[in-house]
Amino acid sequence: MLEEELYNEGEELARIAVSSGMAIDQLRKIYDMVKVRPLIEPVPLPYVHAYIKRQMFRVRGRSAFKRILNLLDKYGDKRELIVKILEYALLLYEPYRNKPVLDLIESAEPLIRGILRKRNLKLADIFGKLFGVNFIELRIKIDGYCHEKGPLIAEIQRALRGIRKFSNFRMRVRIE
Repeated sequence: MLEEELYNEGEELARIAVSSGMAIDQLRKIYDMVKVRPLIEPVPLPYVHAYIKRQMFRVRGRSAFKRILNLLDKYGDKRELIVKILEYALLLYEPYRNKPVLDLIESAEPLIRGILRKRNLKLADIFGKLFGVNFIELRIKIDGYCHEKGPLIAEIQRALRGIRKFSNFRMRVRIE
């Protein structure tokens, strides 16, 4: 099987896991169960299958669990292929989870640059993190010294709330 196909399977699994609300810890636990390590007897695949069926009805992420069951059925005893798919899913989980934040940052960056330019400050970077469904924290790193961060933060928050994409989010802005 081509590496690209495994990547695509992992990417799809990551997308499903994020959209269904599956925690990354659940994905990591299944990966640890499937992965073969030296000197440690591997967990039998039927046990992994049973574990996933049990978790499907206990925690969020039912669609992702179903997808993993389909992958176990599809690849059977080819454990190394399943491990590779789960590795890709783990690597791509955070980018898919934070994609809305990255899109918001892209739309807000020109506005923030303009506000900072008026105060003779320069934007170095913006880092955003999503907490829950609708709370976003933006950390704005600036080049230069800002004497009064409070009014600057308030001005940025007011401007961002005027952007339609940000209207559904509660937010905290920090200046570094």
